[in-house]
Amino acid sequence: MKPAAVLIFLVTVVIIQLWSRVPTRVPGMLAALIATTAIVHGFGLDVETIHSRFGDVPRSLPSFRMLEIDWGLVPKLVSPAITIALLAAIESLLSAVVSDGLIGGRHRSNAELLAQGIANIASPLLGGIPATGAIARTATNVRNGGRSPVAGIVHAATLLIILLVGG
Repeated sequence: MKPAAVLIFLVTVVIIQLWSRVPTRVPGMLAALIATTAIVHGFGLDVETIHSRFGDVPRSLPSFRMLEIDWGLVPKLVSPAITIALLAAIESLLSAVVSDGLIGGRHRSNAELLAQGIANIASPLLGGIPATGAIARTATNVRNGGRSPVAGIVHAATLLIILLVGG
């Protein structure tokens, strides 16, 4: 265990706890991230980072590639694939219901599931993995003013910019 990492952990917890008392729209977690990043770089602390553990973050979009399918495995994978698809559908619809409750809206289940299905079929062609609507991200988005599908598009565009610029 590295003492510097424990120190950064403790500083992060303290900032998040105290930040809730500061009247600002800046989330405490963002303030803690910025502050502890500055501390680590300013004092040259020896802590593990994403770069030290996984290497460089990609600086470009992934390239298209055709999938190599082992047709002998397909019968064994049908049941797990259906299970994952059903769980993903349930989680996404639950997320939509939570969002509806928070904003007083009404989602379109068929459109939600069709879009998720298309995205999850296409994402492996670009090196992606299946994804679902997530309650935590949805609630955070709504708490910060997201009220329409445009909020999800802005979220995705922000992540893309972070990937291309921040990497």
